[in-house]
Amino acid sequence: MFQFSTSQLEALSAEITTREIRQQPELWKEAFDYYKANLERITAFLNNLPEGRLRVIFAGAGTSQYVGDTILPYLNIQEMKIVLISNLSEQQTL
Repeated sequence: MFQFSTSQLEALSAEITTREIRQQPELWKEAFDYYKANLERITAFLNNLPEGRLRVIFAGAGTSQYVGDTILPYLNIQEMKIVLISNLSEQQTL
């Protein structure tokens, strides 16, 4: 799909999806750079979360579900009491 022109992608109703996929590597690098630069603040925030059940919602399309599915085993290992909703039709409770 990356070899198609914008007009070809628009004709296939695939221009927006292709553009989103194309920008993912840079976005993930940006997100990781932000994480590294703010690790101390992020850690302090997580350490100050209240005890008990938390509700974490990843809202969006495919990438958001992927993130939720990817982080679920880590949260389970950490024994955090979190309700994770990455797909509104599914709900998993840890």
